[in-house]
Amino acid sequence: ALPAVDNLQSLVGTPELYLNRLAERYDEGLVEDIPKFLGETWSMAVFHDRFADFRLALKAELMEDEGFRAIVEDLHARAEGGEGLPPLSTLRRKVKAPAREVVGRAVVAFLEANKAQLPLYLTPSMEVARDMEHKDLVHSPGPQRPPRAERA
Repeated sequence: ALPAVDNLQSLVGTPELYLNRLAERYDEGLVEDIPKFLGETWSMAVFHDRFADFRLALKAELMEDEGFRAIVEDLHARAEGGEGLPPLSTLRRKVKAPAREVVGRAVVAFLEANKAQLPLYLTPSMEVARDMEHKDLVHSPGPQRPPRAERA
């Protein structure tokens, strides 16, 4: 089902990465119909009525981390100085494990708190996730994807 116009309007100001790399996928020709793409099941959490509050709370918690705060301050300084932003891969390397763990815990807590409205997301407390952990399916490396440059 396509998202309603009100839902689409709620995305204004949402970082593109929250939208499953929408701009990149569109530029690569992987997304031809944006409303259809945003109507896929992966996007349910983004349209949840508490998602904006979740984002604000997560940002506030991340800003308590000195390393994360330094990254944000550096990005603001670059933007104010007219410098270009570093590649996303560089930024990802700068974000240290404590900040990544905060994000992981917050996402799981959000999904579990809202599981009645977001039943398609697998969380650690679900029986099937525990079964996967028991069978070591969660930690197995699985098939390896080639680097982005090698993909067509």
